[in-house]
Amino acid sequence: MDSRALLEHGSSVASGAEAGAVPARSRDRRSLCAFRLAGECYALEVGHVGEIITVDEVTTVPLAPPGVVGLFNLRGTALTIVDLASVLALGGKHERRPRKSVLVLRFDDGLSVGTPIDGVHAIVPYDESRVTRSKARDEHAAVRGIVDLGNVEQGLSAVLLDADVLKERLDALKFRSRSAERH
Repeated sequence: MDSRALLEHGSSVASGAEAGAVPARSRDRRSLCAFRLAGECYALEVGHVGEIITVDEVTTVPLAPPGVVGLFNLRGTALTIVDLASVLALGGKHERRPRKSVLVLRFDDGLSVGTPIDGVHAIVPYDESRVTRSKARDEHAAVRGIVDLGNVEQGLSAVLLDADVLKERLDALKFRSRSAERH
């Protein structure tokens, strides 16, 4: 299965039709899910988080594009796992070690993917006044700003990711393959 078919298969089969899933449009988008990945804290609007699960076995996919870790079984549905740091080209030292916690991301168009994380930090109310936007012109496109998670004494904050940029990068994976990059 090529990378396009791989992502389309995961998004069409796991579009939220399984039991207990909440359609993305009806989820509360005024909260953030803060999670840890390779020593950094990131946040994403809760409306794009389907669930957090434990994955014991991942099947690798030959010729998958960089960023695609493999497939896993989500209640009988094959779902693609992507390396968020690689997909967003976040830079830094994001080690590629096995992680059992997977954040399942869901988008309004039915695309669903999993991304390995170190753990969930918190679910916090989203308040635009707590977001500091960078004035730098070289800010990463996927970064909307730094969000204060509400515990000022401990200085807890997270990098707020732009779900639209994330979606664009995930869509781009559909049309890349490792074999095409070799030629």
